[in-house]
Amino acid sequence: MVTENLGLARVYATVIDAKGEESGGPMNRLRSDIPGCLVRFPMEPGGTGDSAASRNRDAPAGCFISIQRDWGAAPILNQGGCELVLTSEQTGSARVTVIAMGPGLQDGRDTTSVTVVPGKARKLRLRWSVKGSQCVVKIADEHNGR
Repeated sequence: MVTENLGLARVYATVIDAKGEESGGPMNRLRSDIPGCLVRFPMEPGGTGDSAASRNRDAPAGCFISIQRDWGAAPILNQGGCELVLTSEQTGSARVTVIAMGPGLQDGRDTTSVTVVPGKARKLRLRWSVKGSQCVVKIADEHNGR
C-alpha cells in the first residue's frame, strides 16, 4: 500500500486487521502489532527500494506499508482485507494505491484519492483475493460509499 500526500498536510495511515491489531499511525505513536506488516515513512520521491514502491518512483512523500509472508506469519493476508484509517492534523488530501502481487500471478491494483479533515478519521475498506491467475484488489471508501 502506498499513501501519497497530495498537499502540504501530512496524512497518516493505520492498517487495522480483523482482530483489531494495528500497524502504522503518526511517527511519534507508530504501532507495529500486525505480524508480517512493515510500515515505512516518510516515503521520499523515488520509493523505498521495495518492489511495490519502486513501481511508483515519482511518488511524493507519504507512507509505504508492505504485508508479506516472507517476514514470517502474515495472517492478515488470509483475512482477505483490512481497514485503512487515514488521519491528519490539518485538512489534507492523499492518494491511496493498493498493489497485490504473488508468484505466478498478475498484479492487481486499485487507487483512490481522499480528503482528510482534522479530528475525523477517514476509513477505507481494502479487500484482496485471487481469481484464476489474477490478484484482485478493491478499495471501498466508507465515507462516500464507493
